[in-house]
Amino acid sequence: MDETTDDVAETLFENRSKHPTLCVTLDDKRTFEMTYDGFEYEPVGEYKEGGGYFQQTIEFSEPPEVDIKPDRHATDLGEIAIVETEEGWGTPALHAAVKHVEDGELVRWEYPALGMIATVGEVDYAE
Repeated sequence: MDETTDDVAETLFENRSKHPTLCVTLDDKRTFEMTYDGFEYEPVGEYKEGGGYFQQTIEFSEPPEVDIKPDRHATDLGEIAIVETEEGWGTPALHAAVKHVEDGELVRWEYPALGMIATVGEVDYAE
């Protein structure tokens, strides 16, 4: 994987089955370290609307800071979501995974957006 790339969506998709530690930089210059945990892919044409999607489940090295409502709890999980159209990939968005808990019971998972991914690189701890 390149240290950085202009085609972030293509790089993420091509490396979907690998489990490297990544450093992603958002368009607002915040950076996050994460590892892949799994993925879902529905190619273009699987839906009547003609669009597809690629969703990468990730684990952050540290839970990201996210503005959450009461009864929500930040986790170290998240996802990268990318829409695919006939014209190609959309811009990848990074989301945190937040638990919505009431009376000690999980109500649902919520995925607030952290931002759009500008660059992606593999972390090399040997350096």
